[in-house]
Amino acid sequence: MIEVEGLTKRYGDVTAVDDLTFAVRPGRVTGFLGPNGAGKTTTARIVLGLDRPTRGRALVNGVHYRELRHPLREVGALLDAGAAHKARRAVDHLRWLARSNGIAARRVDQVLELVGLADVGRRRAGRLSLGMSQRLGLAAALLGDPAVLLLDEPGNGLDPEGVRWVRTMVRAWAAEGRAVLVSSHLMAEVAVTAEHLVVIAGGRLLADTTTDEFVRRHCAPAVLARTTEPARLLDLLAGQGLEGRHDAGSSVVLVPGADTAAVGRVAAAGGIALDELSHRADSLEEAFLRLTADAPGFRATAPGVVS
Repeated sequence: MIEVEGLTKRYGDVTAVDDLTFAVRPGRVTGFLGPNGAGKTTTARIVLGLDRPTRGRALVNGVHYRELRHPLREVGALLDAGAAHKARRAVDHLRWLARSNGIAARRVDQVLELVGLADVGRRRAGRLSLGMSQRLGLAAALLGDPAVLLLDEPGNGLDPEGVRWVRTMVRAWAAEGRAVLVSSHLMAEVAVTAEHLVVIAGGRLLADTTTDEFVRRHCAPAVLARTTEPARLLDLLAGQGLEGRHDAGSSVVLVPGADTAAVGRVAAAGGIALDELSHRADSLEEAFLRLTADAPGFRATAPGVVS
């Protein structure tokens, strides 16, 4: 497992990680979420011994990464799919990693087969496509058959079939008893892959809970009513103590906290025809955006908007 305890990392006056504590436990997939600049990569680098913390600690299976004699046997990581030397053949890259960690050479062929690169193993890393490079990074992470996996954007560059393959494999690895930490901006994938979430922003912990509980806690379910008379429907709803929302030019009225039967009765009593009446539950993406709306981070400005 991965244990992060009171972790703080400062770069001069900038605090990248601020007193962060969480655990990635065996047997489940933990999603690691946060806006750009939230501190996810810094945290991962500290876990992997690439950076030293200012304060606190990060342990892998109870010890610091730097203390592991054969680290690839303990933890597999994918941080940078382009880390392989461009002039080195994919198979030689993995052979070098295997030899440096006391891993049997036959394991190289096994992981190349597993990630779908058996036919291109002799191709140089610099000639691999983005998706193939990502698969090579996954092969390296799996090389030592580790009990802990730390994967940053594992579906990056993959086609839909590849993304589905990663989703299936990540679940299978956790089902085998491994501790799996997945950082991704593909919220739809995290929603169907991760059972648990760790959400950070500005280097601080915002949530450490199950995915289902996170969505329930940070979502506002609503009824969606589509009609050619949205303004009149809003007035009738207000008369019944139901507050709706409507964007100008749209035919959709959203009524937070209501049920479809109540909205349907109001529309029927007013003689308003509804083209659609449905329950709308927020997604993980909407819950995440709601929680992190005011959090520090790097965000683009919408076209035509000057902040």
